[in-house]
Amino acid sequence: MNIRAFSDLGNQALLRRLAEEIAHQNVSTATLLALIAEVDERLLYLPAGYPSMCAYCVHELHLSKEAALKRIHAARAAREFEGILDAVAEGRVHLSGVLMLAPHLTPENAADLLAAATHRTKAKIERLIAERFPRPDVPTRVAALTFGVGFMSEKRAEARAREEARKQAKVRAVDEGTRTGAAAEEAQTRAAAPVAKGATAPAPEPSTEPADERDVTPYLRKLGCNASDARRVAALCTNLPNASLEERVRFALKQLMPPHRWIAA
Repeated sequence: MNIRAFSDLGNQALLRRLAEEIAHQNVSTATLLALIAEVDERLLYLPAGYPSMCAYCVHELHLSKEAALKRIHAARAAREFEGILDAVAEGRVHLSGVLMLAPHLTPENAADLLAAATHRTKAKIERLIAERFPRPDVPTRVAALTFGVGFMSEKRAEARAREEARKQAKVRAVDEGTRTGAAAEEAQTRAAAPVAKGATAPAPEPSTEPADERDVTPYLRKLGCNASDARRVAALCTNLPNASLEERVRFALKQLMPPHRWIAA
């Protein structure tokens, strides 16, 4: 069909034709509801191989699922209350209005409700239903709040606190390493310098770190040193009884480097 098929009509003629088509559509809709109601009543969709009337409308008549359900529900209401078909055919109640009124219709009030809904919009029919069938007030309830996915659980908060503490400890360790670098170089110089004749070396203060925690051998092995060199340099580190593990490792690495690569203190 050509979209310009009515372009030659005058304004009034065009409006009359539109009203006529709406009237024809209203009659067609009522007829369709009557046909669907009869097919549904006879269960004719079963011999056709479909499990429900909705499936028949979707796959055989090629309606959308939403359109099929709306028309099936309206057709079933129309079978129970005959005044619905007349109201739809005459254009007094639209299909959406029928679906809104259907749950509230009874043999006693059907005619009255259909008459009250005549030519009303969907919003006005909603107000009509609210006036005729008011809902009871919802009772006040007090319920405990529950934390959903959007709230941080206690375990997640603890994990975040531990992560923050670990970061701060790492920063403090870097700062402390920078401050002790000069002290380590000074300790190496004192250990390598010979003791003057007749002088007595100061008695070393006892270390507060366990001996096994200051053993540099595992660190040197990880850096690629062979076992004999690692043991030899580790033995030299015993001349630094007061040095920490970091100071011992720095001293050991200096002993393993050629003299021309030493960094002057």
